[in-house]
Amino acid sequence: YTAIRVDIRGTGDSEGIIEDEYPKIEQDDGVEVIEWIAKQPWSNGSVAMIGKSWGGFNGLQIAARQPEALKTIITLCSTDDRYADDVHYRGGTMMASDMLWWASTMFAYNARPPFPKFVGDSWYDMWLARLENTPPFV
Repeated sequence: YTAIRVDIRGTGDSEGIIEDEYPKIEQDDGVEVIEWIAKQPWSNGSVAMIGKSWGGFNGLQIAARQPEALKTIITLCSTDDRYADDVHYRGGTMMASDMLWWASTMFAYNARPPFPKFVGDSWYDMWLARLENTPPFV
């Protein structure tokens, strides 16, 4: 078995800007990663996903797209109905308390610079672009 951890576009050491939870481009990226893994010489072509919370939602959403190499998913603390059964929503209404803590938490996560060891000399430019272009999570 091989385990691979992927930073969502615009988070951690990845490129780009994160604009919201679970956008289509995030699912597109997930499908592309699965296809890439399946084609590697060390891969048998069968891929599994495991995720908790956000990663669990990703697993459900990507599995619904049925990429050929994805054979199973394990999701924890996730749902297929985020507006009726999600930590941020109850019965389709966003929890008022989440508007502040979730927005400030996401701002803090996205304000962290990428790790120069992984992204090289471009880390500072990537960080500034992220700080200048990431919209608020409200």
